[in-house]
Amino acid sequence: MDIAEIARRTKIKPERLRYVIDRGAVPNGSRFGQGRGSARDLPENEAFVVAAAAKLIDGGVRKPFAHGFIRGMTAGHANQWTKIREHMLQKDSVAVMEVGDGIYIRVRQANKAEAPKWVRLRDRQPAPEGYVPVVVVSVDMAALAKELWT
Repeated sequence: MDIAEIARRTKIKPERLRYVIDRGAVPNGSRFGQGRGSARDLPENEAFVVAAAAKLIDGGVRKPFAHGFIRGMTAGHANQWTKIREHMLQKDSVAVMEVGDGIYIRVRQANKAEAPKWVRLRDRQPAPEGYVPVVVVSVDMAALAKELWT
């Protein structure tokens, strides 16, 4: 999927998508040519992660955190994309990723009665007991998946 198609489907500016890719967010991003008119086709899993990172940055999350998120998603879920895609595209699927104070992360799902614990993205360590974020940025990952993949 090329940048123009990702932008059209998600309403993310192409410049933001290019920024995310050009800053080393995509594994082997150097495989893309540099400069105007260079083709940048992404497999659908990379397109999803780049779009999510662009949404995070647009929501005010610091760029290093967004890039850490991308590295974690591409490395930690490399063999699970078919399952993730199927889950996200279910009609009633809800998966909201939340970033607390630009440090911690969790994913809330509709079918879970209890809110998941906050973990630090950098090292997956749990947040201190009783942690309540002052600022929360959220991305509806299921809605993003539906925009991108349907």
